Amino acid sequence: MKKFVCLALPMLAASALAHADDFYLGANLSSATRGNIQIVDGATKVEQGQSKKGLPYGLYAGYALSKDWAVEAGYRGEAGAATFKLPQNYQMKMHTSAAYLAARGNWALNEDWTLFGKIGIARGEAKAEISGKNPPPAEKFSRTGAYLSVGAAYQVAKGVALDVQLEHTDKLKRDGLVANMDRIALGVKLDF
Repeated sequence: MKKFVCLALPMLAASALAHADDFYLGANLSSATRGNIQIVDGATKVEQGQSKKGLPYGLYAGYALSKDWAVEAGYRGEAGAATFKLPQNYQMKMHTSAAYLAARGNWALNEDWTLFGKIGIARGEAKAEISGKNPPPAEKFSRTGAYLSVGAAYQVAKGVALDVQLEHTDKLKRDGLVANMDRIALGVKLDF
């Protein structure tokens, strides 16, 4: 996934240098998602919530092909990790991230408001680490799948827009672990 981001973002940046006025950058934040884990002890199942949450963030860069269409690459990660307390003083930390490449369509409602939609491909990755006495090795799992997003942007100044978007990527699953990557994000987009 890191190779994907390392290749896609510089390619977009290089193409944007030739036409700097068609290039844009953005960043966003989401509220920390609520996670839980099921602990099975014999016939008993206990569901436990997170003891700590990571702060989801996103960074993206795009190149406008026209007024209505753009190509965009981005990265979503978490500052910190979702942490779960396990029996016998064990603790599990879950880190998730995703990189995507998408086509973006913009539909201007007026001079200030724009609706947008994105469709593309994303590579999601999760890493689960257990700490405690003699912990098992960390588990990494990933999935490549669809990336979809819909949102609205409000132009606050020339070249500066605030936006809200709903992003969807496929869930990451492995051996009873499921990481849902969907989120609502608030952010800022800068046009150059």
